[in-house]
Amino acid sequence: LYGIVQSLTSVISAVSEALPIPSVSIVLGGIVYVLSFSSRFIDYHNKVVDSISSMLTDLTFVEKFESLYPQNKTLQTAAVDVCADIVEFCAEVLKLLLDDKGRERGASKLFLKSILSDFDSKFGDIKDSFASHVSAFEKYELLADRERAAKQEATLEEEVKKQQSREEERNLKESKKILGWWT
Repeated sequence: LYGIVQSLTSVISAVSEALPIPSVSIVLGGIVYVLSFSSRFIDYHNKVVDSISSMLTDLTFVEKFESLYPQNKTLQTAAVDVCADIVEFCAEVLKLLLDDKGRERGASKLFLKSILSDFDSKFGDIKDSFASHVSAFEKYELLADRERAAKQEATLEEEVKKQQSREEERNLKESKKILGWWT
């Protein structure tokens, strides 16, 4: 639909410029103007859908690592910040879709609200906050991974030392048996 509107807008715009009849050019110009609103509405809608889709992709990543580190309070707090941004974004979208009483807005009101407000000015701060919180979460997750790896390495080193100690103890016992047998 968006492609069709864009194509029609281009064609009608070219035709209106080529026609020498002012009244036809005015009518065609009016159609281009109306189609440009439709185009803005579709563009706004696509940006909302793309933003939610992107947020859900990041949320899946956050949820996975949050469950891997349930005891890491810093990571849990960072996950809450990411989720809060998504909730705030969705609340702002709902303000476009629903009236003050929670009922769906009519198509014309929804259309007007979306074309009269710029997507970036309405949602830019929330999206920036979300990106910042996702970045912070990723840093905390990397730190948690490194801490986990260091703990695993320390545990492995401890196990190796215990195994070596048991081996040395066993060798010492066998040596004592052999020496006791010789004497």
